[in-house]
Amino acid sequence: RDQGVDVGRSWLHLRYDLRLNLSDWFSLRGRAEQDVNRGTLRDLSVSATFSGALLPGAFRDLQATLGYREIYTDRLKVEAINWGVTWKLTPAWGIALEQQYDFFSGEFLRHSGRLIRYFQGFAFEVSVSNDPQQDDTSVSFSVAPVFDAARDPFLGDRRAQLYPN
Repeated sequence: RDQGVDVGRSWLHLRYDLRLNLSDWFSLRGRAEQDVNRGTLRDLSVSATFSGALLPGAFRDLQATLGYREIYTDRLKVEAINWGVTWKLTPAWGIALEQQYDFFSGEFLRHSGRLIRYFQGFAFEVSVSNDPQQDDTSVSFSVAPVFDAARDPFLGDRRAQLYPN
């Protein structure tokens, strides 16, 4: 009740995220956001990531991502394709480039680039992104944990790691 008037309960949006690591070199990911109040889907994205695990030399640490995204609002529908490349150039340095293109407007929605410096157990990242629709460019700095493949909680046999013989 709000000032004596019955008001419908307002819920937050539900977010779904499913990732399937199908092999060492290929994974699929689906994400969605649902407006519980209206019972409608607000955001849907599907992507495929290809890793250079089967490639020789420096290309082993190359990842390419291709995705499709739909965004629904009251006034606007966006159907976009996005692509990106992440490459760990050396054990200490990496770069990432991404773009997103909207089919309806025929314009780019986002450009971004990252420079990553890896340390033992964490990474320092400088990101530059541009939103041509809003004529906005931003720069950010972040620190994030880094897991090697043997300790990554999302890869490998997690049960064996938690309950060793």
